Amino acid sequence: MKAMIRHIQSHPKAFVDTELLQIWNLGVNSIAEEQYRDNFRFNSFFIGSTARDAVNTGLADYTPIFLSAVPGFSMKNVFLLT
Repeated sequence: MKAMIRHIQSHPKAFVDTELLQIWNLGVNSIAEEQYRDNFRFNSFFIGSTARDAVNTGLADYTPIFLSAVPGFSMKNVFLLT
């Protein structure tokens, strides 16, 4: 994540209007900031304190999902897990 942030800071048009899906919140959410609004739209499946703040301020989205459903979505190519 930090390498991607550094790349964007030096190449601001490298990612435009890209949705990032977060399955597991580890408390790091430096993408959901005002300065990256044109680059990323952050979407979290689970809400932690950092994601909650971003969702409440309109910088991110929250899509509730059962953790047990995540593998099925990946296998059906609903989204790509990397």
